[in-house]
Amino acid sequence: MLWIRMKSLKKAIECWTSSPNDVDDRRVKLQIKSLEEFLFIYRNILQSTKIISHTSKFLIEGIIVLDAVLKFLPLCIPALFGELVNAAVENIKINLARQFRICTNDALRNKILKAIKYIDICPIKITVWRLFTVDFSLSLAFFNFCTTYTIVLLQFKQVKI
Repeated sequence: MLWIRMKSLKKAIECWTSSPNDVDDRRVKLQIKSLEEFLFIYRNILQSTKIISHTSKFLIEGIIVLDAVLKFLPLCIPALFGELVNAAVENIKINLARQFRICTNDALRNKILKAIKYIDICPIKITVWRLFTVDFSLSLAFFNFCTTYTIVLLQFKQVKI
């Protein structure tokens, strides 16, 4: 659409400049009026391109954010499952603690207590190469890492050599 407007403006100004230069006052007034109209239309087109460029800038920034979220989301899915497993284990421990308070049989109470201690000592953890646990703290640490280094890179961008 912008190209069509510019093409018609180009034709209008070419027709205006290709006409013979008469010293007739009426002809000069028409040329001045058409030139003013041309500049008015050109100014409107220029304003519309500024609006388009601002809109496209926000659109591009939105696409960049969406792309970052879509790349970060697969890293969070295993962490989500890890947190769901931890929540289920905590619910099991809470139920065992309730049973421990209600139960009157000493043998059963000892078994429940051993089960609670075992769950505390050996929790279910999803790990990567047994080096670090996959949970939301890992996702948060990765996000903090990316944010920190993005800020550092932005600061280096400001430095003039």
